Amino acid sequence: MCRGLETAYWRERGYSGEIVTTDPKETAQGAISIVYDATSEQGHPALVVFIGGDQATAWGDKPPEERRQAVLDSLSEIMEIQELKHPIDYREKDWAKEKYNGGCPTDVVNTGVMKYYNELKAPLGRVEFAGTESSSVWSGYLSGAVNAGKRAANKVIEKLNK
Repeated sequence: MCRGLETAYWRERGYSGEIVTTDPKETAQGAISIVYDATSEQGHPALVVFIGGDQATAWGDKPPEERRQAVLDSLSEIMEIQELKHPIDYREKDWAKEKYNGGCPTDVVNTGVMKYYNELKAPLGRVEFAGTESSSVWSGYLSGAVNAGKRAANKVIEKLNK
């Protein structure tokens, strides 16, 4: 995460702050896959950067400082904003090293799976299912998992109260 920027420089230039790259050679460094504007509701500018796929393989074992520099250089190059090379704060999280989530912060489902969305959250007898993929909001993220857990818990409470 590239956060603690002095200002949302990308917004000043008319950019959304969203970037998706599929070819690591699109930038000189090739260190980013997806970027989102994560500016807080209070207006604190931030960008969230994901390094996935081939980029994650190429950059995962490199020293953190080298990866940091490559990410910042890639952001700066794509948006043509030199100030992005010098954030006030920069933090990383290697999801592949997380013990309980299997390495990915978001779900990627095959084409057509959403046709069966209702089945993802359908009970099987007395068993209720919950998971980030079955959430109506923030699917694929921890917030989605919490939302789905609350939904399933409320269904159980509803059944117990009958």
